Amino acid sequence: SLNDVFEDDLPLMASTFAVVVAAWYGGLWPGLLATALSVTTSVSIFSDTGWGKLTLNEYVLLGGLICIGAVTSLLFEAVYAAHARMRLKQDELSEAEAERAKNRARAHDAELRHWLVVEASRDAVYEWVAASDQTIWNEGLHTLFGYPRGIVDQGASWWCEHIHPVD
Repeated sequence: SLNDVFEDDLPLMASTFAVVVAAWYGGLWPGLLATALSVTTSVSIFSDTGWGKLTLNEYVLLGGLICIGAVTSLLFEAVYAAHARMRLKQDELSEAEAERAKNRARAHDAELRHWLVVEASRDAVYEWVAASDQTIWNEGLHTLFGYPRGIVDQGASWWCEHIHPVD
């Protein structure tokens, strides 16, 4: 038999390869099926005595094959499950990024409409950003009040200092 040529290593090598390939491509159940088929095939082909009179060494070899098959199948199934969870997270992140891009576009459009209305009204309009104490003016500050562009400070304190005393 082939067992005489390759001694005790052939069943384990050939069967382990089959189990790893089945588990890699199919996951848990194909790996377990390959393990069961490998054990059956190993006993049928490589044992001189068949199922009835296996030696202790052959039982240990088959037990090792079963353990390798089960652990390999479980590990590859865990890898597949982690990969699937990662793909779901990537899809969620892609959807969230698309939503953020839509929100940025909406905010940009709203700001553009705001400034178009401001320019069409020909009024002096400012926006005060409280967090940074910055004041953003449109052209009305210069055209209506005559302040030159170079002397206008961007802080709110500049505006408070230039409010008419009657106001």
